[in-house]
Amino acid sequence: MAALEKVASSGTLHRVVARRGLKLRAEPSLTSAPVGLVPFGAAVAVDVDGAVELEGRKTRVRCTPRGEGYAAGWSTWSPKLLAPDDDADGAAVLARLEAAERVDVTPELAGECCVAAVCKGTHLLPICEALAARVDADDAVGALCASALAFASSARSGFRVAASAEPEDAAPVAVVILGFGGSSLPELQGVVDHYANARPRWRRVVAVTPAFAPPALRGAADAQIDDVVARCAGAHHVLCHAFSNNGASALGRLIEASPEFKKRLRGCVFDSAADMHGDEDMMIDAIGGMVKNLFRGTKAGLTFAKAVDGPAFGACVAKVVRADDGAVLRIQTRGLERLCSDLPPYCRYLFVHGAEDALIRKPSIDAFITLLRCFASLPVETVVFEKSPHCRHFDFYQARYTAAVDAFFDGAVDKAPRGSAL
Repeated sequence: MAALEKVASSGTLHRVVARRGLKLRAEPSLTSAPVGLVPFGAAVAVDVDGAVELEGRKTRVRCTPRGEGYAAGWSTWSPKLLAPDDDADGAAVLARLEAAERVDVTPELAGECCVAAVCKGTHLLPICEALAARVDADDAVGALCASALAFASSARSGFRVAASAEPEDAAPVAVVILGFGGSSLPELQGVVDHYANARPRWRRVVAVTPAFAPPALRGAADAQIDDVVARCAGAHHVLCHAFSNNGASALGRLIEASPEFKKRLRGCVFDSAADMHGDEDMMIDAIGGMVKNLFRGTKAGLTFAKAVDGPAFGACVAKVVRADDGAVLRIQTRGLERLCSDLPPYCRYLFVHGAEDALIRKPSIDAFITLLRCFASLPVETVVFEKSPHCRHFDFYQARYTAAVDAFFDGAVDKAPRGSAL
């Protein structure tokens, strides 16, 4: 694939901060032929119409107010564009972390690493590599670095919320897609693209909430929930596609945050969810999986995959999970408890899960379904896939998966009561 570095002569310059570069495609599809690769560190110009020009070819880019952009028609491991001067704070924090002796890592520095890695986004991998290198002993510093690393790996898209543009003939329906812990907005693109193609008149709102947040960032986590609610404004019917415990817990927080959101919720798909009684071992496995996912495909990937399986990392993560009398587990389960104790009145439920899911096992999901059926006033449906791993049913059984989800959501909208918009 040819490297494309020539940029348009006018427009706002952005630097490519995806480690694998920016892979442009001719059509908004992961399967379309790549146009070329913009390498890491290269500058591109985004014009006032949101288009980027490379080698005489234009690709549409959707930019957020902060200058970051997700481009229609391209994909990469961590796709983003960022204005060159937006990463100064991240560089300073990374330099301080790399210069500090291991014993000199303080809670304040670890907190700044979280902010720089997730909110700025430019130095996520380098900061996490430096943190992971310090989780090499079962002590207070190891637990501190493990806590910061676990948060950063669970929130790879930060607190961003993506929403589709409104077509002129838009239907009053919003589908909210809530990612699993450790995922990112680009990783959910396959499901997002399906809704864009199958139900183009529906609004699409996408977010990955952090599995847990340090005290300094809990306000930002709450603001993300409020942002999701705001992006659904004007919708008569809200649908939710929640992945794993993380997505299901986020749905519970949305219901808690907005009575109107709860009242407009018509249908919810739970993909690989949920375990109401997630224990310490499950959380340790989940955090280890998120860190491995973060480093997968990088030069340091194999090294850190082995480190995650080592005794020191497991012991440090166990301390994180047990800290504050199990606050991490309570944050995860609070949203699920809220969901079951205060069910939306007009909402239907579809569970899609795997018979051999190694993270959230089928008996735990069956128990959650049984509990939900005790309180739900509308039907609860299930679809079980035999071989696909956790949160990968769309990839392994796409035709069957999308047929079940589309039929379920269409029925939920058709049978929903009519009323004023959210």
